[in-house]
Amino acid sequence: MEAAAIFSSEKGLVNLFYKFTNSYDKLCLSSKDNDTAYFENKESGKNEIFLHYVLDDVEYEFSYNFSEEDVEEIRKYFKGYPIYLFYISYRGNLFLEEFFQSFVYFLEQQEDFRLVKVLLHHPFDGLIPI
Repeated sequence: MEAAAIFSSEKGLVNLFYKFTNSYDKLCLSSKDNDTAYFENKESGKNEIFLHYVLDDVEYEFSYNFSEEDVEEIRKYFKGYPIYLFYISYRGNLFLEEFFQSFVYFLEQQEDFRLVKVLLHHPFDGLIPI
């Protein structure tokens, strides 16, 4: 499995992301522990998404998980806004692309989150504004 970081200017995005993932028609919650929710692909029966829903310490993560260039770009993107961070682990890139397209649509429908800045750090594609 690969891991992707999700940065947001709003602390509550992680809860909204959990709500979306839990209602996504291609996934079902298979289990949950004190920091991670495990979602199974309904079609394959395999774990597809692990949502690490406890917010991480951004400065600590910057110090060892991101390049100086990425940190600079992330700080520039969020200039003047707080930065919150959580991770997802995922099985397949194609599934992830479709999943995030659906999440962007879902996010656009949420009035309280329309102005939220969101940035995905994909392990292969780099930083992607959502």
